[in-house]
Amino acid sequence: MKIVSYNILNPKFAKDHEYIVINGKRVGKAFDFLPDYGTKVLSRISFIVDNIRRQFPDIILLQEITIEAYNYLKLVFNKFHSHYAISDYQKNGVSIFWKNKYVIKNDTKINIKNDSHNSVIIDLIDGRRITRIACVHLTGGPPARVGGATAQLKRLVDTVGISPEKYKINDIIIGGDFNADYNRKDKDGKSDERLVYMEKKNFTNAVDTVKGKALFPTDLVKKKIVDYIFHISVKDDSIIKYVYNTTDDFCRTSGSDHLLISALIKLKVRGGAPKKAKKPAKKPAKKPAKKK
Repeated sequence: MKIVSYNILNPKFAKDHEYIVINGKRVGKAFDFLPDYGTKVLSRISFIVDNIRRQFPDIILLQEITIEAYNYLKLVFNKFHSHYAISDYQKNGVSIFWKNKYVIKNDTKINIKNDSHNSVIIDLIDGRRITRIACVHLTGGPPARVGGATAQLKRLVDTVGISPEKYKINDIIIGGDFNADYNRKDKDGKSDERLVYMEKKNFTNAVDTVKGKALFPTDLVKKKIVDYIFHISVKDDSIIKYVYNTTDDFCRTSGSDHLLISALIKLKVRGGAPKKAKKPAKKPAKKPAKKK
């Protein structure tokens, strides 16, 4: 299962900081978000769609998505089903797109009071496996708001961990913009409390699985890694096999102030390849008895 997470930047915020990278250059607020077929000007969502398609994802997790963007992407990703939750506070939200090959088992929308963003949880069936997937965008800002973001995360993880009565979950995946700096340490050398909490809950951070390869910041403005995909295998029979952060090319054509991150979840291979059974030795054919 290939999962992509991407903060595509609310157009309202683009007008504030004017930081969008297209072809290696910062472009301003005049750059259209959705296509204008009258002017034939390329829109930044065209770069966003292209970046997602190049990953060949099964699951797409999006943050800062307006209702206009959601309706447009439903047409673009017409081989996907989708679900969307909008925030009353900022008039944008989060969404999950999943390929038609998956069957949705359950559909829950979580709204946290005083939260500027929503979280969406769905259960998908793939053969005999059921995967619970959540998309989230936690509150960012100064340290005073970190505690509120951690409370939001705990509420989400507690809800995700509730087992359904009629079926069992095989895997849990939580992805999105956590607004938690991967490389930040406090004065005691501790990591961001949101990341520490996920580690205590035994989730694997896809970023931690990358070895021997430099990761690009997912937040282009703050130059920080703040977007994550977390995974836990309830039956311990699957792992994050591969994680992809980005490339130089993606830095040049993001279309947003964030870069996407993707991960591949695979079943564990136990005990190596099965041994081939030895064929029984052929018995020598009996010679016909001689006639007397």
